Amino acid sequence: MGTDITNWADSLIGGSGTGVTTIWERGSVPTYSSGNRLRFGHMEVVGDPKIANPDKWGLMFNPAAFKFIPDSPYKVRTNPKSYPGVQGPGYKSLDLNVAKFFRVTERIQLEFKMEAYNFTSTFTGADPNTSVTSPAFGKVTAMVATVQGREMQYNMRIHF
Repeated sequence: MGTDITNWADSLIGGSGTGVTTIWERGSVPTYSSGNRLRFGHMEVVGDPKIANPDKWGLMFNPAAFKFIPDSPYKVRTNPKSYPGVQGPGYKSLDLNVAKFFRVTERIQLEFKMEAYNFTSTFTGADPNTSVTSPAFGKVTAMVATVQGREMQYNMRIHF
């Protein structure tokens, strides 16, 4: 009786494998996944643009720290092009895969594999608007074009 349970369990979970890839980055060093360091045009800086808790659903920096210069093309830039700690939203992703092999004959195996990319369907916002004259100044208004929502793919292969 005990050997039947072992054979049944082996056929159910034997020959299977899983994999998980997690990327969750947000840092002070600008990299692809930690958020781009934001670049600002000609405007006067009247305060500290960095905020303690940037929010991809709200403000990524302090818009009240900037003031429009009416004759900006004719004035010399006095503020830096970017500020430490003022950057776009970070990148988060959870990818999963599950595979199961079924032995058809002694020489032939059938592999069934399921892969899920961005499994949690996490929103990845683009850089916020940096135009001081825009009503959306400081806000994320779009998703990164190269990142999709949840994607799943299934495949079956014969190994011989």
